[in-house]
Amino acid sequence: MAEKEHVATIGDISLGDMSFGYSPIFNPRAKAIFGSDIYSLDSSVAHELGLHVSGTDEFYSKDTTIGFEQGLSSTRSVTMNSTETEIESIIRDGLISHWEFNEGSGSTAIDSHGSNDGNIIGATYSTDSVVNDYSLKFGGDNSGDYVDTGNDWFVTGSGSRTVVCWYKLDTSTADTSRSSLFNFGNDGGSSERDFCARLNDEEDEWRAQFWSSDRDYTATNSYDGNWHHKAYSYDGSTVRIYHDGNEVSTLDVTLDTGDSVGYIGQWRGDSDEYWGGNIDDVRYYNRELSASEISDIYNLNG
Repeated sequence: MAEKEHVATIGDISLGDMSFGYSPIFNPRAKAIFGSDIYSLDSSVAHELGLHVSGTDEFYSKDTTIGFEQGLSSTRSVTMNSTETEIESIIRDGLISHWEFNEGSGSTAIDSHGSNDGNIIGATYSTDSVVNDYSLKFGGDNSGDYVDTGNDWFVTGSGSRTVVCWYKLDTSTADTSRSSLFNFGNDGGSSERDFCARLNDEEDEWRAQFWSSDRDYTATNSYDGNWHHKAYSYDGSTVRIYHDGNEVSTLDVTLDTGDSVGYIGQWRGDSDEYWGGNIDDVRYYNRELSASEISDIYNLNG
């Protein structure tokens, strides 16, 4: 995991600059306890249920006491507590890539877990976000805005996988018949080779696009301009589709996902397929996440 510099503030106590690795997922329920005083952790620190130990694969999970010296006049103990289940295993288990879109500037979307940095083409940073400080905003129909993550790293064929992300739709710029959140697969034209989430003509209508065997489904209020959570999982035989932490549709299919495109914010490059609105916190796993795991991830920020 990459190490990142943070300035952490708990109440009026500044912990100063600390370097630690983390799997960035903000848990607003995390607390720090100094003696009998409880402080809410600033979002620059509370990226998960526990802090990752720099340079190791270990995590401090809930109810673990951590001593900090840096930035304090004396060593103080911080206890990380959570009312949630210990989901650090979800964050790490099977995670291939994680794009936070929290850089704030530049044309590279850093993969904070893996090595698949994305090339930001046209899209711009926005402070309207769900996780951390920024999301990416995409210009919609004919904009040419998307993120290219490459094409030689994601699961192909009928391998198990899960893609999760947050999105906010702007119907004034998106083509509601084809505007696409992501496609990790082929660029169309061959049976079961795509792995794409896109809109589908009518209000609140979506298509899980695999080419040939697709699944059209309804997600209530999904076009309302608010932030929503989307997840597609696959276990080798069944695609499960989740909206805001709830399963809304399934499809039994044997996928043969290709390897030609890894796009966020478009399907295959046609002018009417670019996403209109914001996308945040995209994660790609090489396993099927369970319904309860996806619900837990959604509830951290939902």
